[in-house]
Amino acid sequence: APWVAGALLAGVVVLLAPGNFRFVRSLTYNPASQNLIDAAAVIPTPCPTILSHWGWDLKAYQYGQIVTGQLTCARIVTLDDDLRKLLKDGQDLHVSAHFFYQMSQDEFRQRVGSTHMNSAGLGMVEISKGIQTSPPQNLAGQPTPIGPAQSVMLLGYRIKRSTIGAFDVTLFWQARDKPASDYSVFVRMSDKNEITGPGDIIAQVDSQAPVYGWYPTSQWQAGEIVREDYELVVPPGQTPRL
Repeated sequence: APWVAGALLAGVVVLLAPGNFRFVRSLTYNPASQNLIDAAAVIPTPCPTILSHWGWDLKAYQYGQIVTGQLTCARIVTLDDDLRKLLKDGQDLHVSAHFFYQMSQDEFRQRVGSTHMNSAGLGMVEISKGIQTSPPQNLAGQPTPIGPAQSVMLLGYRIKRSTIGAFDVTLFWQARDKPASDYSVFVRMSDKNEITGPGDIIAQVDSQAPVYGWYPTSQWQAGEIVREDYELVVPPGQTPRL
C-alpha cells in the first residue's frame, strides 16, 4: 500500500509540475506581477484587506503571500466574499488601480453600495464607507483653494525620490464644501524656478479625475480629505527644481 500511494503521488507531481513551473516562472519573470506585489506591499494600512478578481492578479497576490513573503499578513478576498458586510463592519478594501477596468464602478456599487476612495500608494486604491477628515501632518506647501468656487483645497504635498530618475508625488486635497464640478488633475515638473511655457516642463502626468480617474470631485463630501499618488520620471540629463 505505501508503495502504491507513493507511486500515485509521484504521478500527480509529474502531471502537475509542468503547469506549476510555467505559472511560477511567469510570475517570477513578469515585471507586471512583481510591480503589483510591490504596490500592495506598501499600502499604508497594516495587514490590509486586498480585493482581487479571480485570475492573474489573484495569483500574483498569492505569490506575494506564499513565495516572496511581502504580503504575509494581508487578507486577500475575492468578489465571492461578502464585501458589503466587510465595508459595513469598518473594513477598508484595497484594489489595484486597474480593478475597475474589469468591473464597472456601477456594477461594484450594486454589490456594496456607495463608497469613498483614496489612493493607497502608487497603483492601489482604498475603498471605504467612511471619509477621512483629519489633515495629515508634515506636508509641504501652503493650503491653496482650487477652482472658481474654491470648494476644493490643495492641503499640501509630499515628494520623495522613488528610484534613480523618478520621484513619487503625493497630493492631499480637501473638499471645503461639496463640489458641484468635476476637476481634472495635472502635475508638472520643471528645471526652472517658474513654469512660463511648455518648454519649461520636463515631466508631466495628467488624470481626468482624482484617484487614478475613478473618484470625480463631484462625488466628494464636505470636509473629505482625498489622497493621490503620482510618479514623475525625469528625462536623462535634466535636474528638476524641487
